[in-house]
Parts: sequence; C-alpha cells; structure tokens
Amino acid sequence: MDVLSATAPTVDASLLTAAQAENARLIAMLEAHGIDWRLPPEPIPVKATPVESSLSKPQKVALFRSLFSGRTDVFPERWENKSKGKSGYSPTCANLWVAGLCNKMAAGMNKPV
Repeated sequence: MDVLSATAPTVDASLLTAAQAENARLIAMLEAHGIDWRLPPEPIPVKATPVESSLSKPQKVALFRSLFSGRTDVFPERWENKSKGKSGYSPTCANLWVAGLCNKMAAGMNKPV
C-alpha cells in the first residue's frame, strides 16, 4: 500500500452515487429552464512583451506628474497638539492670506482640532 492511498480520505460509495445523482438532477433542471450552466472556456493568455521606452527619466517624471497632477495652490501643512498628543496634516493653500481667493481664515478652519 503506497503513502497516498493510506492518507487519502475514504468516500462512501453510496454518498458518491447520491451526489452524482443530485448533480445530474440539478443539471437537468437548469437545462429544462434554458439556463446556461457550463463555464465559459478559459481565455488564451497573451504574453506581455516588454516595450523599450524612448523617454528619458525627466520625461517620464513629467509624464507621471501630468497624469496625476492636482492643485498646485493646495498642499498639506503639519500640525501638532501637544496637550492632546495628536498630530497630523491639514490642507492649506498658497492663497491663505489673499482676500477673496481663500475663505479658510473666515470660516475659522485655520486651527487644527
């Protein structure tokens, strides 16, 4: 007796027969109601081929920044509350003190919580 058969779980033949009969019954029900039960065929994998980039490193950085650019007038500002032991970042803008451009000071949002 080999190791595989010694460690493989034994299956009661009557349970296997009952499961196969149930499977056949369910397939017949699906087909009777016009329900497609077969899995679609596996797609044929396409090998990705590496592409040589003609861009220099600065051009790649410029491309990345152009694709993922945000507002240049808003940036994070670090704050600390030593009495509560908290710190973090809050958005602030370059126009903080320019009247009419940034109403953060008027809204009282210039202090961290």
